[in-house]
Amino acid sequence: MAEQAGQFSREGCTLHYWISGPDDAPALVFSHGATLDNQSWAVQADALAETHRVIRWDLRGHGLSRPSSGAHSIDRFAADLIALLDHLGIGQAVLVGLSLGGYVSQAVAHDHPERVAALAVFDATNLYDTPLSGFMTAMMAQSSLLIGLFPWRRLIEMTARQSAVTPEAQDYIRQVVSQLTKPEYIAIWGAVQTGLRRDADYRFAGPTLLAMGDRDKVGVVDAGMRHWAKRWPGARFEIVPGAGHCSNQDNPEFVTQVLRDFLK
Repeated sequence: MAEQAGQFSREGCTLHYWISGPDDAPALVFSHGATLDNQSWAVQADALAETHRVIRWDLRGHGLSRPSSGAHSIDRFAADLIALLDHLGIGQAVLVGLSLGGYVSQAVAHDHPERVAALAVFDATNLYDTPLSGFMTAMMAQSSLLIGLFPWRRLIEMTARQSAVTPEAQDYIRQVVSQLTKPEYIAIWGAVQTGLRRDADYRFAGPTLLAMGDRDKVGVVDAGMRHWAKRWPGARFEIVPGAGHCSNQDNPEFVTQVLRDFLK
């Protein structure tokens, strides 16, 4: 079934989305990682449109959803996602998110659980219960300043090499990040830097999938996701072989099958 593009405006930004699959099928929304765009989920979206009403979108400040006025935050991205569901007349959806998209999906599940049928988070820590050492806390607080010290071309290359292990995924990251400006990149990172909050007793009541690349070395994702899986024993936990932080692009076939199994 052909994919349809759409857009709507909210708080100084025209948000772009793409939708495919049967109109009467369960809704499935893919949210991408920081500085990426909707194309990062293209393989999974194409495969799962056979059985689901699939929506990909560009978060504000990313892809075609630019320019965006005002500061970025996890809560603002989450409000955009709720607005997207409302715009499409979707009462409840399965939310799938990578990295920043995983944070956004968690925030929606936390604040609006009635809108989330199931939650799948890839390569992101628990937004509400990530243990950080004093050193990591200090590094997070200064990260935007430190990022700003790197030359822009070097920052793009570092992002590609730290986020993915396959040449194809790294090439995509170079291309999509290059469409941003350095100030836009730093502004997006600011939302990640300030996003974590504390609600250690919180548990999402619906079906939950946690997954990460076996070579994900970004921040505290590896330790954080393992901690999360232990704290939420009812969640399904998957390690994606041969994959880095962008596990869905480094090993798309494995991630697609994991999602198929989860959605069943």
